[in-house]
Amino acid sequence: MSGEITRLLNDSENPDALNQVIDMVYQDLRRIAANYLKGTPNRTLQPTDLVHEAYGELAKKSVLQFNDRAHFFGCASLIMRHLLYKYARDMKRLKRGGDQAKVSLDEGLVGGKPMDADALLSLQCAMEKLHQLDPEKHRLVELRSFLGLSMKEIATVTDKALRTVERDWQFCRVWLSRELQRPL
Repeated sequence: MSGEITRLLNDSENPDALNQVIDMVYQDLRRIAANYLKGTPNRTLQPTDLVHEAYGELAKKSVLQFNDRAHFFGCASLIMRHLLYKYARDMKRLKRGGDQAKVSLDEGLVGGKPMDADALLSLQCAMEKLHQLDPEKHRLVELRSFLGLSMKEIATVTDKALRTVERDWQFCRVWLSRELQRPL
């Protein structure tokens, strides 16, 4: 199925290719969206809504070129995350205004304690800084926290030794924890 997805995604002659791929991977995308939204209190955005919004963003692109299935999921996940940050920013603007709140690493990583708009925006700022500091470690956090991959799966995807991935994850947790404690 993985090869079929890549073939469809790169078939520029087939205008319906994206729809066919979405049909094939819909449950996987929904699982990713649910990971993003897990633990969010009083949310009005549901995983299905997030998947549909991401599909809308993908469908707007006139030229889509993906290396493989993992690249597609990475792009879809990134779009979902940005939509969620936009949603949080809009909710904050509508409800409160004001400065961003500090958030602990456990609260900041999806699947931890409930996150409010302030916490989500703080995490976004920290993730942007991590991306500037080290794009590979930024990707590791995305794969682990947002896609929910195991350390072994990350080692396979990134073609790194399991021990290296574990060491990098430990660094990321400490770095993000410190970054999220700093005043904004």
